[in-house]
Amino acid sequence: MDLQQVTSLDVSELEPPQPMQLITAALQKLAIGEVVSVKHRRIPFPLFDMLAGRFDYFCDEITSSHYQIYFWQLKDSKAKALAEHLSLNSRSKDQRDLEKLDLEKLALKKLGNHKSSSEHDK
Repeated sequence: MDLQQVTSLDVSELEPPQPMQLITAALQKLAIGEVVSVKHRRIPFPLFDMLAGRFDYFCDEITSSHYQIYFWQLKDSKAKALAEHLSLNSRSKDQRDLEKLDLEKLALKKLGNHKSSSEHDK
């Protein structure tokens, strides 16, 4: 996988219409075999409608306020394969991060329960 074929954008903190403007500008420069990877806080349905017939995409919901979207030129099988690879890696990394967070919460909860039972024994 060649990361030079991936343009990454984080528009999750931007207000409309900036996300759409940045994404469409990046897509105008997109060559065959390249992917635009976008971190967004919502699903940009109007953008999907606007790009229909020219670009294709995957949209992964990582959390309720984090969507990872991968765009490539329509019928570009090389870029689609790259986007699929990125999507699988993104989901598995985020899943690992969530599992780690769950384990940390569980450890803190057990520590809290242990403290309260120790205090109870006094």
